[in-house]
Amino acid sequence: SYSIVCNPQPLVVFDVGGPSFGQVSGGTSIQRQLTVSNQASVTVSLSLSVTIDQSNSSSSRARSTRETLDDSWVLFSDVGTLSLTPGSVTLAPAGSGGPVRVLLSLIPLRPFAHTLVLQFVTPFALSPVSVAQLDWFGIAPLIEFESNSSTSTPFIDLGSVPVGASKVGEGVVSNIGNAVLDLSGMLVDGSSSTWLSVLSSLPNQLLPNASLTITVECMPASTGSFSTSMILLSSSPLYPELPISV
Repeated sequence: SYSIVCNPQPLVVFDVGGPSFGQVSGGTSIQRQLTVSNQASVTVSLSLSVTIDQSNSSSSRARSTRETLDDSWVLFSDVGTLSLTPGSVTLAPAGSGGPVRVLLSLIPLRPFAHTLVLQFVTPFALSPVSVAQLDWFGIAPLIEFESNSSTSTPFIDLGSVPVGASKVGEGVVSNIGNAVLDLSGMLVDGSSSTWLSVLSSLPNQLLPNASLTITVECMPASTGSFSTSMILLSSSPLYPELPISV
């Protein structure tokens, strides 16, 4: 019998700097330079990608999309927008060239703790290989809207209103983030002003975990079905323009 001793060594080395971005402000772009070097005796080609919060295609809240724009690989998700430039690299054999630099850019959108995992794909791998992990803690407001409607989107249902009468409906805006939420105003379609008015006081400010009731009044002058969409403007990086159907 023969003994075979194997001491595997990485042929491609990634240097991502520190393991964390630390505290980052929502909506503010941060960047980090990564280096990729080849220790193999042959040319190696890699395609790079990233997952956020252990999800390839979607987060637990909303779908993510991945695209190749020019020479960059870009991920759009409700946690953040992330890009790698270039999105693919070709590494010369060891001793024939130096490391390749890749620029990682992140715009965080949600508050609290999140993690990204850097991956690469080669023609020799059946699935992406995870090579590094980075985390961050986002500081940002996050807007949430609740009403008596059973729909998943922001909606105020005023039901039936007699002509010449008025009816008030409301929904509650909350700041579920960890920074102050500025509510700068409400945009209402001009054609809706004949039957709908906003009674709430805006602009306004909400501290974390605070709420504000958004009140509207319907006063129809004729029969028929009426509907519109209001836009609530805020400092939430994820939902700076929140549509509310009425």
